[in-house]
Amino acid sequence: MRGIIPGRRNSLAANEMNSSCAIRLGYGKEDVMRRDERRAFTLVELLVVVAILAMLASVGIIQILRARITTNEQLALSSVRTVAKSCYFYFLQQQQFPAALTDLGLPVSNPPFIHDATLLAGSDNGYDFVYTLIAGPTPRFTLTASPQQPGVTGGRYYFVDETMAIHVDQNGPADTSDPVVP
Repeated sequence: MRGIIPGRRNSLAANEMNSSCAIRLGYGKEDVMRRDERRAFTLVELLVVVAILAMLASVGIIQILRARITTNEQLALSSVRTVAKSCYFYFLQQQQFPAALTDLGLPVSNPPFIHDATLLAGSDNGYDFVYTLIAGPTPRFTLTASPQQPGVTGGRYYFVDETMAIHVDQNGPADTSDPVVP
């Protein structure tokens, strides 16, 4: 056993010992050499591992995107409720509904009914909000919330009016004929 340094691992000496032990156990020198040559992964094995990892990553990405859409839809529903309630409180204070969404914030309303400037601007969390005041003897308004990119930022459309009933549709803009959100 030449080349062995006491207290230190020597791979050459270890390989010689493994080879000599294998030969003593009845394995031929060719078997030992073949086993020693095949220590790395083959290209096929690496490709299989990469393919499995790619499939797992794609499933994970799809789930993350779906979670994002669901979150945007819930935030849009919450925003629709907030705007509808704010319009109601504005009506109680002013005896009329606001002329525009911006009337629910500063400087028109002091204190403001809504503090979120992006919502007052008509766009928030991947949704566009359109507020319409309907003139007539009975004060009325409508508010619609539509995804900015259907299927990407959201999949549901919301509608609310002065009755405070929120309607939802998954195929296009919602109106009073659509189911009410519980």
